[in-house]
Amino acid sequence: MSRSEALRGIIIGATCQIITIPFFGWLGDKVGSRRLYTWGGVLLAVMSVPLFLALGSGSVVAYTTAVVLGLALNYACIFGPQSDLYGAQFPAELRYSGMSMGIQIAAAFGGGLAPIVATGLVAKFGSIVPVGIYLAVLGVITAISASLMRNPDQSRQPR
Repeated sequence: MSRSEALRGIIIGATCQIITIPFFGWLGDKVGSRRLYTWGGVLLAVMSVPLFLALGSGSVVAYTTAVVLGLALNYACIFGPQSDLYGAQFPAELRYSGMSMGIQIAAAFGGGLAPIVATGLVAKFGSIVPVGIYLAVLGVITAISASLMRNPDQSRQPR
């Protein structure tokens, strides 16, 4: 597909996020940010391989659908409640530093290594499906990790 077709899918997905990220933040306030974040990890695990199959299909419609679902549903479901969940993991006097260190270290390992791992998987297997499996495993790790985090609702109760 052309570069403009690929960019169009990303623009549509990012535009949808203008609505879905605040929606999932609101939903996290209603059902609990830890619960929603955990289910976001489960959703990522379940959807990764089908989305990667759609990305690699060569179909502009399948590609656009996968990108929109990935950005506006999967990413937004995790990103919307993220601040509330992460903030609850630290006492107020350490919150900014704790969140910053955690996010920066995770970005360096997760964001920095992901392209290298993905390139290695595609080179070894000749397909993007293993990249989807890798992402699904990360979704399972996300769900397990989130379920073990301190619940923001409990951290707000008076001591």
